[in-house]
Amino acid sequence: MTFRERARSRIFQKRTLAIACSALVLFALIGFFLLPLVLKSILTGKLSAHLHRPVSIRAITFNPLTLSLSIRGIAIRERTGNETFFSCDELYLNLQSLSLIKGGPVIREVRLVRPYVHIVHNDDGTYSFSDLLEAEKDGTRHAAQKPFRFSLNNISLLSGSIDFRDSPKKRTHTVRGLTVSIPFISNLPYYVESYVEPRLEAVVNGNTLSLKGKTKPFAGSRETTLAFKADGISIPSYLAYSPVPLKFKMPSGLLDMNIGISFVQHKDKAPTLSLQGELGCREVRITDIRERPLFYVPLVSLGIGSSDLMAKKLHLSKVVVRSPEAILVREKTGKLNIRQILPEESAATRAATARPSSPEEASFVLDIDQARLTGGKITFSDLLTDKPFKTTLEHIEVSLDHFSNEKEKTAALSASLQSDTKEAVTLAATFSVNPAVVQGNFEIMQIGLKKYTPYYRDLVSFDIAEGEAGLASAFFAARKGDEYDLHLSGLASTVRSLKVRKRDEQEYFLSIPSASIRETWIDFGKRELIVGGFSSRKGRVVVTRLKDGGLNVQNLVPPSPGPAGSSPETTRRAPARKWLYDMRNIAIDDYTIEAEDLAPADPVTLSVERVRIRGNSISNRRGSRGRASLSCSVGNKGSFSASGTVGLDPLSASLKLAAKGIDITPLQPYMAERANLYLIEGNFSAEGRLSASYAEKEGVKATYFGEAMLSNFASVDTIHADDFLKWETLHFARMEVSYPFTLVKIDETSLSNFYSRIAINPDGTLNLQEILRKEEALQEAPVTEPAERRESGNPGMTSRKSMVSLNKVTLQGGALHFSDRFVKPGYSTNLTEIGGRVSGLSSEDGTFADVDVRGKLDNYAPLQISGRINPLREDLFVDLKADFRDMDLSTVTPYSGRHLGYTIQKGKLAFSLQYFIVKKRLESQNNIFLDQLTFGEKVESSEATELPVKLAIALLKNRKGEISLDLPVTGQIDDPKFKVGRIILKMLMNLLAKAATSPFSLLGALFGGGEELSALEFDYGSSGITEAGAKKLDTLVRALSERPAVNLEIGGYVESEKDREGLRHYLFNKKLKAQKLKEMVRKGDAPLSVDDIMIEPAERPVYLKMAYREEKFPKPRNFIGMVKDLPAPEMEKLMLTHIKITDEDLRQLAADRALKVRDYLLKSGAIEQKRIFLITPKSLLPEKKKTMRDSRVDFTLK
Repeated sequence: MTFRERARSRIFQKRTLAIACSALVLFALIGFFLLPLVLKSILTGKLSAHLHRPVSIRAITFNPLTLSLSIRGIAIRERTGNETFFSCDELYLNLQSLSLIKGGPVIREVRLVRPYVHIVHNDDGTYSFSDLLEAEKDGTRHAAQKPFRFSLNNISLLSGSIDFRDSPKKRTHTVRGLTVSIPFISNLPYYVESYVEPRLEAVVNGNTLSLKGKTKPFAGSRETTLAFKADGISIPSYLAYSPVPLKFKMPSGLLDMNIGISFVQHKDKAPTLSLQGELGCREVRITDIRERPLFYVPLVSLGIGSSDLMAKKLHLSKVVVRSPEAILVREKTGKLNIRQILPEESAATRAATARPSSPEEASFVLDIDQARLTGGKITFSDLLTDKPFKTTLEHIEVSLDHFSNEKEKTAALSASLQSDTKEAVTLAATFSVNPAVVQGNFEIMQIGLKKYTPYYRDLVSFDIAEGEAGLASAFFAARKGDEYDLHLSGLASTVRSLKVRKRDEQEYFLSIPSASIRETWIDFGKRELIVGGFSSRKGRVVVTRLKDGGLNVQNLVPPSPGPAGSSPETTRRAPARKWLYDMRNIAIDDYTIEAEDLAPADPVTLSVERVRIRGNSISNRRGSRGRASLSCSVGNKGSFSASGTVGLDPLSASLKLAAKGIDITPLQPYMAERANLYLIEGNFSAEGRLSASYAEKEGVKATYFGEAMLSNFASVDTIHADDFLKWETLHFARMEVSYPFTLVKIDETSLSNFYSRIAINPDGTLNLQEILRKEEALQEAPVTEPAERRESGNPGMTSRKSMVSLNKVTLQGGALHFSDRFVKPGYSTNLTEIGGRVSGLSSEDGTFADVDVRGKLDNYAPLQISGRINPLREDLFVDLKADFRDMDLSTVTPYSGRHLGYTIQKGKLAFSLQYFIVKKRLESQNNIFLDQLTFGEKVESSEATELPVKLAIALLKNRKGEISLDLPVTGQIDDPKFKVGRIILKMLMNLLAKAATSPFSLLGALFGGGEELSALEFDYGSSGITEAGAKKLDTLVRALSERPAVNLEIGGYVESEKDREGLRHYLFNKKLKAQKLKEMVRKGDAPLSVDDIMIEPAERPVYLKMAYREEKFPKPRNFIGMVKDLPAPEMEKLMLTHIKITDEDLRQLAADRALKVRDYLLKSGAIEQKRIFLITPKSLLPEKKKTMRDSRVDFTLK
């Protein structure tokens, strides 16, 4: 190189150097001095205009040599007011020169010192920076361009602070000591493989947070690892920012976290989001809106194993819940208090829940290695029940091992707890989620039954005053599609010290010291129950019949009303399959049953003790039959037992029964309801076999075959305290009784040494009438049969005819006492030695029972009843004869004195009755025989009849002193007005009345002639006895001859006009007969009396003329003075006209008639003269008689 060239080169170098130095100086001057001023002016103006807030910068320094920029004292004010929106002490940037060749800024260091941000959440929901967000939204969006390349290194934020004031929530949050370190963030390819290790530390609301990690956010894998650690974060401070409204409050709660999160985006498979670490909460307290406590958890700790959240897999290595407490309350609305704090389920959520998962949707997998809950406590209160219920469950321990919801994974679960009343529950089980199967064992001990009264109080009408129960069982449950398989096995349960009483009552109706079931199997799917054994001892049951007729145990469970608004489809829904149950062994010992009936006026009490029940294979399976037995003692000495086979479907039993010496006197109040009797003694015994069944269509069917006996029976009339009915034995041998066909078939019936009393009380009532209570009293509280029962009845009742058969009935040693206290003095008699038999008694048509019953009245007067009867068939048949003889009538003097007015001096009674009834028609003969009935002294009695009793007796007695009455009675027995005894009594009274009013009718009935014997008629004007009159007198003579005690009075009477005319004709004819008498005297043929002379018709004119000529009255004469001959009628007329009849003539006619009759009667010689009396009537005109003329003689019997 030449010198010139060298010189030129040096000059160039110097110039170049000078230029470079000048440029460098200029660059330095601009960078150090000018650029900061320009930047400060530009940034202040631009930022203020863009942010709409005052922006101030204290100073900017720039080192052009190191390309570092420092902006100090940055402050941004709020749009209104002087509050600081943002500030920082320094923003430092160090730009590397590589930015020119890398196509983007490469900043070596970014440092922000003491930044401060003030954020306000306004009441209207906006934030203090909301206007900046709106401006961002309004800005023009540019089309997508190539990504901006950058590289930020050594990013740090030192000592930052944030104040966040939340006006709507009335909260202020602070962040202090915020330190953020991000070593490197770049999307330049050169640095893309470098790891960034971020770090974040801060004190948030006084709680320290720490976050460290690595990330490659712009690599293809986007691999990111974060380690997040926080201690004591106050959870309540952040609940106000929940995206859903919260219905609870959290006064306290601390969150601790130490979690590692790793995210990797794989090219050939799904990304992974791994999670592991620990998560815990401490001192968590939750209340409802009204700050009532709900939950308190001192510690909840989750150990999170390696989990892949993107694959829906969560692995918990451990779960620890220590001493949690919950306060649960069921409000009066029926909802739990915790339900009120849960967010309401939206329609979308319900739809998502209801939508079945598609096979493509992967299920979430949860694995829990170990979970423990210790020291738990639950306080539960129920305000919905009538009486609020409260209990505390404490010492709750739950242990869960190896849980997984993956298929075929099995977990082990155990739990235990105790209540405040020492109840204890233990559970040990294994289960799987897929398939859903659980099996294990549980035990519940010392359950206080009274404690849970509020829950069953409305379902039952009784209260459990005392009682403790226990339950233990193995269980198995599995879901198979839409069905569930659930069964319990080996179930055992005990009940101790159980005492149950009706609501508002003091006495326990059920007391069970101990009862247990064992080896029991319950299959809820098949609806089967198998009880291996049931046993109980020394229980006491009180059964009470209330005054309204119901039982105290009848409505222990009131009928539940049907669901409101149930639809017809619900009503028509097919009934569920019935439960099948088997009772393999039943053992009940030493029970006591106390029965009480309050319905009668005097309550009935009956004690059944030492009850022993055994049962084997009792089941309601169709056709199954088991064995059962029962034995007990009844009362003091009685006993009862039953044993045999029983079936429940259909309901049936075949039992051997035995009852011995059961005292029936406790049943006295039942007797008192319907009869005025008091049971003194009575023992019931029976032995036989009972077969019974029930079917819905056929109803109840029952048959008893065996024997029955009621012995030593005695009863007393409670009104008069006298014996009424008693016997030694009433025995039914080989009896067969069935229902509903009403079959009563008894081979032999015997009644021995029986006694009954019939009495007439001083007031005149019969004791039999007083024994049965009045019908009105019995109907005061009528018991109406349900309409459905009346309509349907028992299907078998009308299908067959009733059948009754009593083969042989024997009576022995009977006595009947009769007394009458109504009469004064009293009367009594006894029918003794009553015995006999009735054989062949049956309700079958065409059969007749032979009757032969005998007895003695007062030990000597025999009574015999014999014949054939059939009272059991529809058409009553009776053919009986009763004979009674030699009853001394002097003993009935009280009756004769009271009713007849005389004592009975002597006499005997006998009767023979024959009754024949067929086709409801009675034909009877009642023959009564009285021998030597003689009345004694007169008895003054106001009730005595005024009828002539002695006359009646005299009329009825024959010459031997006997009275025989035949009183036939016929009639229809179905006529309610037809009463045989009433008819006979009426006939006897009519007999007495007839003796008084129509004694001759009585004689006429006995001897003929009837009422005509009371008088004898005469021809007008005549005293002669006609031929017909003579016959009547002959009958009267015969009657008076047979009735020597009867006297006769005779009185003559005339009929004034007719007898006057008749007497005139009589005297006229007598004058004619006098003329004929003269001739007869001349001829020597004179009769004894003129009245005996008969004048023939041819003779009449001759004697008329002769008599006419002898008359002294003036006669018609001829001209010569001679009596003129007149025609016969003229002569008769003149004679009659001049015959004068005076009253004395009539009186004499009446006397003559009486004399003629007396003479005729005496002439017979059968009547003593002293028995006939002539009387002079006060009037010649007798009492009128319709069928007789007044011209007569009247007879009176005395």
